[in-house]
Amino acid sequence: MMIVIRGPFFLGLILSATCLAETDLAILEEEHQQSIATEDGKSFEMTAVQAFWGDAAFMRECVPADAELPEPLTIFFEVESNGALGELVIAPQNEVARCISEAVSQRQFPVPPHRWIGKIELNFTR
Repeated sequence: MMIVIRGPFFLGLILSATCLAETDLAILEEEHQQSIATEDGKSFEMTAVQAFWGDAAFMRECVPADAELPEPLTIFFEVESNGALGELVIAPQNEVARCISEAVSQRQFPVPPHRWIGKIELNFTR
C-alpha cells in the first residue's frame, strides 16, 4: 500500500496488489533516474530534497522520541514545472507516511530544470 497526494489535495489511498505497487515504484524509480541523469537535474536534487524537508520539525510529531522506530520508507515526489509539489508517493503506507504526507503537501520548490522526480530513502535510527 502507498499514499498518493496530488498537489494540495489528498486524492486518497491507492490499494493495490504487491505486484502492481512494485511496478508503480519501479516506474517512479526509472523516472527518478531520468531526472538526475543530466547535470542540471543532478544539481537540483540537493535543493529539492532540502525544500522537501524544510526545517523538518514536523518529524517530532511524526516519530515521537518515545515511539518505536518505524520501518524504512521510500518517498518519491514530483516537482512540477512551476515549483509546486506534484505527485507524492510514500511506501509502505503507515501512520508515519501519512504524517509526512500531510506535513509536506503544501511545499513549494525552486523551479526545476525539467519535470523532476525525487527519491528519498528514509531509514530511522536513534
